[in-house]
Amino acid sequence: MLADATRILMQLRQTGRTMQPITDLPYEIGYTVQREVAEALGETVGGWKVAIGPGGVPIAAPLLASTIHGDGVRLDLPADDSIKIETELALRLASDLPPRAVPYTREDIVAAIESVSSAFEIVIPRAGEPPEIPFGFYLADYLGNGATVLGPPTSWTPPPQGCRAQLWLDEALSATGEHPQIDPLASLLAYANCQADQMGGLRAGQIVITGSFTKPHLLRKARSARGQVGELCPVNVFRLELPSIS
Repeated sequence: MLADATRILMQLRQTGRTMQPITDLPYEIGYTVQREVAEALGETVGGWKVAIGPGGVPIAAPLLASTIHGDGVRLDLPADDSIKIETELALRLASDLPPRAVPYTREDIVAAIESVSSAFEIVIPRAGEPPEIPFGFYLADYLGNGATVLGPPTSWTPPPQGCRAQLWLDEALSATGEHPQIDPLASLLAYANCQADQMGGLRAGQIVITGSFTKPHLLRKARSARGQVGELCPVNVFRLELPSIS
């Protein structure tokens, strides 16, 4: 099961296809596959995508260091219906948050953050998304993360609960929304208290994204995107070029 899942995901990353069947995975094996894929790619962890999974279980997927980009980056993205963009809040940790016996409080999380920025997550699901594929396999596939783009950082002040974000595609307002947990720190707090990954956990200097303020939005042929959470500086991403669709 473990070897098959790692092999399938490496095939998908390298060729975009696989002939092997995709099956569900226990979360523990999903986390092991995350680690094995990173090792096979020679990648290091630059941050984390944390979320509340099915049944209210806190989950996480690594943001590979090579896939984290600065504001205004130009990315080579296909113009099809597989690529989605999400407006996020990115938190840079000032200190480690190791697993511990005494549960972390929200105040502990606030104290562990150094800076904050508007951000984009580029979702590139290599095997598909639930319910098309089992959630355990989606976890192994880094919860679909393809890239993360960070806006200019701002000194850390906790955002007000219920703050809203906006997404513009080609300068046209395309979506607005608020965090799915209302409190953008909720999923980070939840995961800090039940860490299960096998890649070192939450470390100082890493970036953490905690959930999309705007629902996943198809990028399609848009050449540029701009996002802003609350009063933070906007984040921008551009297409390197627009490939033709056969």
